[in-house]
Amino acid sequence: LLSVVLSTGCAWFQYHSVVLWEAALSEEGGGKRKRRKMWEWTVSVWAGVLTSLLMSFCPLLWTYSIQAEVFAMNNFFVSLLLYLTLRFYVFRERGIAFLGAFSIGLGLSNQHTLIFYALPLVLFVFVTGFRVLCTFQNFLFLVICGIAGL
Repeated sequence: LLSVVLSTGCAWFQYHSVVLWEAALSEEGGGKRKRRKMWEWTVSVWAGVLTSLLMSFCPLLWTYSIQAEVFAMNNFFVSLLLYLTLRFYVFRERGIAFLGAFSIGLGLSNQHTLIFYALPLVLFVFVTGFRVLCTFQNFLFLVICGIAGL
C-alpha cells in the first residue's frame, strides 16, 4: 500500500513540476508577470497530466508501485527533489532549500543512488541561488537539515 501511495505522490510532484516549469518559462519570456490566457493554462495543465500519466503507466514504474520495494520511495524522492528545485528556482526562498536538504537526507537514508541525482541539483541550487544561500548561517542550517534527514 505504501508503494502505491508513494507512486501517486511521485505522479503528483511530476504534474506540479511540469506546470511550474511551464509557468516559469512563460514568465521569463515576457519579463513581468502577465495575465495568462486560457489556452496557455490549458496547455500547461494537459502537459502535466500527460507527463504524469506516461510516467505512472510506464511498465517499470508500474511494477515498482505494485510491489513492496524501495524503488517506489526512491522515485518519490526524485520527483520531490525535482519539484523543490523548480520551486526554489522560481521563488528563491530559503525554506524551500532547507526542505530540499532535509528531503535529500531522507532519500539517501532510503537508497544511496539518490546521490547521483541530488548532487547536480545541489550544485544548480547553489549556482542559481547564491545570493540567498551564501551566508555561513544558511549553509550551516542546510547541513543540519541534511543530517537531520539521515
